[in-house]
Amino acid sequence: MTGRPLESAVSRRRVLMAGGMAVVGGGVAACSAGSGSSAPAPATTDTTSPGSGQPADDLAFAGLAAAIENLLAGTYQSALEAAGDGKLGTVPASVTTLIKTMQSHHRDHAAAWNAILTGAGLPAVTGVDATVQASITQPALASLRSVSALALLAVELEGIAAATYLEAVQAGLSTTGALQTAVAIQPVEMQHLAVIELLVSTTPVAGSFASPAGARTVGDSVG
Repeated sequence: MTGRPLESAVSRRRVLMAGGMAVVGGGVAACSAGSGSSAPAPATTDTTSPGSGQPADDLAFAGLAAAIENLLAGTYQSALEAAGDGKLGTVPASVTTLIKTMQSHHRDHAAAWNAILTGAGLPAVTGVDATVQASITQPALASLRSVSALALLAVELEGIAAATYLEAVQAGLSTTGALQTAVAIQPVEMQHLAVIELLVSTTPVAGSFASPAGARTVGDSVG
């Protein structure tokens, strides 16, 4: 993807941005099943405690997913603080609104995965995906100086999250709760990705198909 300065593209794509925000909001509302929250309510899992039939792989993925969502929420918080300190130059209000909205969604997604863990008698995951943090977010945040760079970082992270969910669904999560939660959240990550790509892409339409390329696995490090 060939990038262009986001600041010069925002005015021409404001209408697309507004439409994208509506899509994100509508998709999340559909996932929430009328609960008023952006978090998809996890369905009842097959068991409620470790050792009573809950597949270890599904619980391991729930922990990884919660860590990924925590990382995205935390990264966006760091970016918002950098913007507030004037480190990113002029930040359009529409971009700030988008980042805050996505951050809220990621916090709710983490809560949904942690509900599966605590429902199985395990502790909630409060850490982050340490591998992605060390290899991607920490270096990017340390050198972050523009809104365009923030957008490119968001594209990378949202792409990783969407790919991870798609791979997990294709690999066959075993329990209803884990499968339905992944299926509900993955399109929201794709909607985030599409809206950001409208701002940084040279083409007016984002990629149409999801891909598992770049997906995280349950063997990856969680801090």
